[in-house]
Amino acid sequence: MSARITRKRARLDGIDIPDLPKIGRVDEWAESDSEGEERARDEEFWFDDGTIVLIAGQVEFKVYARPLVEHSPVFKDMLSLPQPESTTASKVPIRPRVHLSDSPDDLRYLFEVLMPAKVLRPLGFQQGEVSYDRLAAWIRTGHKYQIDHLVHESLRHLRQIYPDDIDVYLKSGRSAMAKRMSHIGVVNLARLTGAHDLLPIALMDCCQMESTLVRGYRRRDGTFERLSDGDLQLCFKAKGKLIEARAQLVYQLLSPGPSKDCPFTKCKDEVDRCRDSLASGVVSGLCTPTPLSSWTTIIKSKSPDLCMVCRNELIDRSNALRRGVFARLPSIIGVTVDGWGKKKPGAPAS
Repeated sequence: MSARITRKRARLDGIDIPDLPKIGRVDEWAESDSEGEERARDEEFWFDDGTIVLIAGQVEFKVYARPLVEHSPVFKDMLSLPQPESTTASKVPIRPRVHLSDSPDDLRYLFEVLMPAKVLRPLGFQQGEVSYDRLAAWIRTGHKYQIDHLVHESLRHLRQIYPDDIDVYLKSGRSAMAKRMSHIGVVNLARLTGAHDLLPIALMDCCQMESTLVRGYRRRDGTFERLSDGDLQLCFKAKGKLIEARAQLVYQLLSPGPSKDCPFTKCKDEVDRCRDSLASGVVSGLCTPTPLSSWTTIIKSKSPDLCMVCRNELIDRSNALRRGVFARLPSIIGVTVDGWGKKKPGAPAS
């Protein structure tokens, strides 16, 4: 599902820019200038023939302005402003210098896709799975600097992990990829860009985080990213509803009993025993906020005496019930998502 990338607008030095962390100021810079501040030159993105110096925190990047101008309307407007006349000797190269509020890590990930590489990449830029830190940096900087294609592609990747389609959710490997994401970060990225279709799965995953939900996600630079107070409240309310949905699923799964086509009386006893063991807490994990988790393994391991007909019917029944929970997940979580669970035009059949 595509979502319109939303931005609030503000004015800075006569330029329309997103109402996000301030872009910064532009001034002139000569190779011989020094402000007396201790800054480190980035090892990878410091090109001797670079045409612009960008400063983030205590790190300086000397890169090429043209890729920034070609892909970012914000940089294009900012760098098209009349520059002050140089008061430095003409033999010393003068380049614009821009102070940015981004983290150095975010800029490094942005430059990976915009700037020439110092090493050859014969098989392409990104091999295998894209890390959360990269995706988050691409979305944050892409949104801030209006590099829309970068935002769209990054959100498209996240939608394979936090989908609004049950068949995508059930794909092999999706759960493993989700474990390497920051659910808190994805919620914040969804709020930033208006990609609300990411919220139900991301918030459900947040509900499973226990105390780490309040502490937040620790970034590479040591800072913590946390949910807004409003999203924390959503999680606290939704956790109980998710547990209730899981308990209801178990009741609806086992209360009809064995298959009507089953010729064995032992299967009814087995289903009753399984239901009693779940109700008594013998099978752990019943009261958890995970109503979409698979029951196949539990059915096979906890009811070994079921005939094949009854076992398959219970598995099919559980899968149908999970689809029902998925269809109403936004209302369970407390968010509104247009088109949730509906097949998109051109989407492959399950």
